[in-house]
Amino acid sequence: MYLSLLPYVLSPALMRLWGYPLVPEDVWEDSVGPVLARKRKQSFDGVDGGRSPGLSEPTAAPVSSPVVVGLFKGSLPSESEAIERLGRIEWSRFTPEVFPVRHKPSASPSLSPSYGSFYRTLPASSAAYRSLSDSETSPLDIAVIDCEMCDTLSGPQLTRLSLLDSAGQTLLDTLVRPAEPILNYRTEFSGLTEKDLLPVTVTLQQVQLAVLRLVSSETILVGHSLENDLLALRLAHRNLADSAQLFPHPHGFPRRLKLKQLAADFLHQRIQTAKNGHDSASGVAVGAAEGEGQQFSCATVTRALAAARAAWSLRRASPPASLAS
Repeated sequence: MYLSLLPYVLSPALMRLWGYPLVPEDVWEDSVGPVLARKRKQSFDGVDGGRSPGLSEPTAAPVSSPVVVGLFKGSLPSESEAIERLGRIEWSRFTPEVFPVRHKPSASPSLSPSYGSFYRTLPASSAAYRSLSDSETSPLDIAVIDCEMCDTLSGPQLTRLSLLDSAGQTLLDTLVRPAEPILNYRTEFSGLTEKDLLPVTVTLQQVQLAVLRLVSSETILVGHSLENDLLALRLAHRNLADSAQLFPHPHGFPRRLKLKQLAADFLHQRIQTAKNGHDSASGVAVGAAEGEGQQFSCATVTRALAAARAAWSLRRASPPASLAS
């Protein structure tokens, strides 16, 4: 499964063009590590032994906090543990060299995004990764994410994160309390209102630590317009399979096709049909079939992706019959 997704991982040049948070080039080799290099070679050699070598079965992060207001599914560290653990990898924080080049008009024209510093995902074999937890946690080979954001004076901030594994199982689904007063809840997109977020106690640091435990630098992260999710999480990750880039808009940069359209065209499913915004947990699973609640595993999506990409390439390479004759 992992090796099947490797051909779809975005190149650094494409990530730079679209404004993904990038670690400076000279540290990427250390961040990616030898395990990924070996997997890349195996994919080129046509070897696929099922699960990727060097990574064990994923295990959930330990429950470090009793009742957390805003957590729907999964477990989160306490706020104090998150601050302490992240402090151990303070050296890994950096300011990205690239920021988004494409922004939709904001409801608050005076907004000036200030993202601050980011954490980078860590190699699974590193001491830094092991320092994030006392238990024997193992990262996922493949993780699928979707985030919801709100507008603050410092720009977009995270309000919800949903994270699934390659089998389509939800490992983490939580609301997040922004650190600054909210100017625009983006209810029309997220479905979240002031009433929903008012009692939430989950902080960005808690979510960052939970994600860094589940996602190592070798993990392939799957999603749609992932640069927005990573910017909201204040995380940088190199191995991305982004459906917004895999199916370019016919008119090219900086336009992109919507996930709703891709799901209808290639999976024949209707998603994001709710009147008050869409559910990130359904968006992350590439859609919940209306009325059925059906979720797709990453294997199903990958097979559909490969078939759709082949058909896409064929259509672009073959001229219409009227022109070919």
